[in-house]
Amino acid sequence: DSKIENNDKINDNLEQQAAALITRYQTTTDTTIVLSEIMGFENGFAFQSSTYLSKGTYRIITIKNVQDGRIDSDGSAYIDSLPPRMKNGCKLCIGDALLSLTGNVGRVGIVCENNLLLNQRVAKIVPHDSALLPFLYFVFRLSSTKTMLESIAKGTAQLNLSPVETLKLSIPFDYATAMQLSHVLKPIYHAIAVNNQEAIALAHTRDSLLPRLMSGEINVSDIEF
Repeated sequence: DSKIENNDKINDNLEQQAAALITRYQTTTDTTIVLSEIMGFENGFAFQSSTYLSKGTYRIITIKNVQDGRIDSDGSAYIDSLPPRMKNGCKLCIGDALLSLTGNVGRVGIVCENNLLLNQRVAKIVPHDSALLPFLYFVFRLSSTKTMLESIAKGTAQLNLSPVETLKLSIPFDYATAMQLSHVLKPIYHAIAVNNQEAIALAHTRDSLLPRLMSGEINVSDIEF
């Protein structure tokens, strides 16, 4: 638990460093670009709830799993086989960045586990040049960007964000400087993902061991520290 908490603190610090770099970049960049010119979205698949399992090979990532800065797969439904009509891009890879499109719109997080599948109302950020992913991720992580996304979302019962309308938004952009900044941000992006992976593994180990310790199945009384 202490290590998980420490990883979270490290990630908070890394996020603040990245936000400072992105903010300084934006305030010194005079030119703008429409998002559709540098990125697109991979939209999720409409999985059928009738196929869900309590355990299985793949976990389905929905809007509730997209937290600020991380993808939390806890509580996900499972399936054992991939739907034949599902696009390959819906099978997520470690390091992918996802955006929530419904409810608490504008949340973004990094995928840190294998065998996760992209559900509808969650979108994967897909830069035209993959080297720009760290740059784009931290642009979306800015509170000002989240406010901008909330302002274009529509709905009464709950907000819904249109990927098409999102891609019409403009951001400060200079290609050479953005590429250079993305290179600087890449190790920060990677470190956040690694820290989240470690925290997930530790949490799984804790949750697996604790019931066995409490029941006496595992006896640690003779272990010397």
